[in-house]
Amino acid sequence: MNKSNNKLFQTFFVILGLIFIIAICVSIYMIFKFIWNSIKDYPTITVAIITGFLSIIAIIVQKVWERKDNKEQEIRNKKLPIYQKMINEFSYFFYNDPNLTTEEEKENFQIEKINRLIKFVADNNGELITWASDSVLKEWSIFRKIAINNSGNGIELMFQIEKLFYTIRKDLGHKNENLLKGDILRLWVNDIDNILEKPSQDENKQK
Repeated sequence: MNKSNNKLFQTFFVILGLIFIIAICVSIYMIFKFIWNSIKDYPTITVAIITGFLSIIAIIVQKVWERKDNKEQEIRNKKLPIYQKMINEFSYFFYNDPNLTTEEEKENFQIEKINRLIKFVADNNGELITWASDSVLKEWSIFRKIAINNSGNGIELMFQIEKLFYTIRKDLGHKNENLLKGDILRLWVNDIDNILEKPSQDENKQK
């Protein structure tokens, strides 16, 4: 009995669906037929109505796009200062003061830069979560993970910073064409080409 009832219900819904589709097709046909007959009988009025209808649609589409553009511009205006602060902070992190001569001075300066970077990370997480793009937020999360779990491998951290920079540039509209790994780091790291030629720790482990 249950199987018979199920088949009966399935057949009923199939027939109902077909009737619904046929009704829609007939309605569309009648609408187009009405429009065609109106154009033939009252061409001037019909053209005016169609023109007005298309004008309304164009205005609606324009308003939707304007609203979308305004929203994107607002988000861009919010995240641009954050990205700029981030790049400036990392630029300072890569900076080496030529006036420092002793190892103690260099070490203290390095500790100062690290503490400053840690503070920057803590102070700006909220703004990044709110305004950064998905891709930038992902690379920022990877950077923090590497920074926290890093066991002395500053090279990996350095290249992740560069990857973050490339992602920020892409989010701001740059194409990053012809820019390769190490090109941004070369602005601060003089021996970046030597570092690129060396095999990574992961490659050494595989050997």
